[in-house]
Amino acid sequence: MSVPRVAGGTPLAPRDAVSLETLGRYRVLEPIGSGGMSTVYAGEHTTLRRPVAIKVLHRQLVADSVMARRMIGEAFTIAGLHHPGIVGVLDVGMSDDGRAYVVMERLVGEPLVRIPVNVPVTR
Repeated sequence: MSVPRVAGGTPLAPRDAVSLETLGRYRVLEPIGSGGMSTVYAGEHTTLRRPVAIKVLHRQLVADSVMARRMIGEAFTIAGLHHPGIVGVLDVGMSDDGRAYVVMERLVGEPLVRIPVNVPVTR
């Protein structure tokens, strides 16, 4: 069995290697990023076959209702914003095991950590 990896080849911690197959109307495909609160998966809308990104709260945070509310609140805030530099939020929900998830548009390109930033500092 291979170890799931995020974009760039970094292995996910065992807590993040979840066995999700679907979340609501979305098929979970593969992990593409992970942080302290959640893991982001590449996904697909099962009816429209539209590519999406699905941010799922880590399993160990399910009992922490504050974290779930924070994640859902963040999604509602972002959904109200419209700017070319902000990814669009499409949906929110709860998995069968109680984890909050946020569905966003999936962008194609290089991870930001791979893009060199050559911005001069001005004062």
